[in-house]
Amino acid sequence: TLPPDKRLPPEEAEVSQWEPPEDLEALWQRLLEDTLPPDKRPVLQDAWISTKNAHDRYMMYLEYTSYLRKPEVTEQEKAERKKQLEPLMREFGLKSSDFEDSPEYTHGILWWIFFGVIFFLSGLIYYAYSQPDPLHDLQAF
Repeated sequence: TLPPDKRLPPEEAEVSQWEPPEDLEALWQRLLEDTLPPDKRPVLQDAWISTKNAHDRYMMYLEYTSYLRKPEVTEQEKAERKKQLEPLMREFGLKSSDFEDSPEYTHGILWWIFFGVIFFLSGLIYYAYSQPDPLHDLQAF
């Protein structure tokens, strides 16, 4: 490490650590072309143009790169992750088939949603038509 008198202030050290590359504009264009359909590109391009500072553009590039360039998971990686989770699932008494999209599971969820909506609407109708009667309340005194 550098002696204290040779160190940069924290804000300058942080900025100098993330210097934008020379071909930042080309990298941005390639990111948009590789990851977005043509109809989605103008919105991000407008945001890019409105960002005047090169450092801010570089931060924007890094941020969108992390969002848009997600690594694709292969079937082999999925199987490996599933194998790694098996001991934990056994510990909690779960089977891997519990989380697969089976028609029975999907139909069960749809029925729960249907009955939930019916109960909600029933409660709403009951609440709307069962307003308290102020005259009845006053007769109690």
